[in-house]
Amino acid sequence: MSVPCYFFGPKYRRPVLVNDFAERLKELILKKQRKYNYYVLDMEVLPDHVHLLLDVDPEIGVFRVVNKIKGYTSRKA
Repeated sequence: MSVPCYFFGPKYRRPVLVNDFAERLKELILKKQRKYNYYVLDMEVLPDHVHLLLDVDPEIGVFRVVNKIKGYTSRKA
């Protein structure tokens, strides 16, 4: 397994990831671990970005996993 650190944020890094929205984002990211075949080792949600330390299957690739996470959370959050 590969252990990359990745961060992403909302458009223009607006400080919108706070309170209930931040908690919902954490729930969504943790919810899809099994389906997308990754494991969250560490996660920090700050007001303008998210840090993720992921354990990812190298056959799938970090790029695909992160794109799936960003796509899923953008529609469900």
